[in-house]
Amino acid sequence: MSNVRTLESKALHLSKLGKFEEERKCYIEILREDSNNVNALNDLGVSYHESGKIEKSIECYDKALEIDPNDAVTLYNRGLSLFNLERYEEAKESYEEALDIDPKNVAALNNLGICFEELKEFEKAMECYKEALDIDPKNVAALKNKEDIFDNMPNENYFSNMII
Repeated sequence: MSNVRTLESKALHLSKLGKFEEERKCYIEILREDSNNVNALNDLGVSYHESGKIEKSIECYDKALEIDPNDAVTLYNRGLSLFNLERYEEAKESYEEALDIDPKNVAALNNLGICFEELKEFEKAMECYKEALDIDPKNVAALKNKEDIFDNMPNENYFSNMII
């Protein structure tokens, strides 16, 4: 177990240096010792994501979710990767699953709102931003997205029947 902690620490340090390939070797070594290590699978996925290997990141997240389907962090990260591939419907589903587990996750609410915008579901997007701001009224991303949503709407009367 102490070897796992040492490898995790080393991987974190390598990540901060942008040495993703070396970082991934640490996570792979951890997984050799414990193939069911959800944190290592998730972190390996993050490393792949950060180095632009988005499909590989999703593979890691999917493996982690086979072991623990209720890992909200992995579901959130999976949503990020799917969003980057413009697979908005799947990203939305990942964020919704993460929110089922952690309903106060402001980042997931905000990103779910962005998915809804991409899917042209502006009212649902606005609801996500409002809910995020109910939890964290000073959340900069949610404030900006709530303000910017008006630039993405098809016409200025889109929200005329909705209290904003």
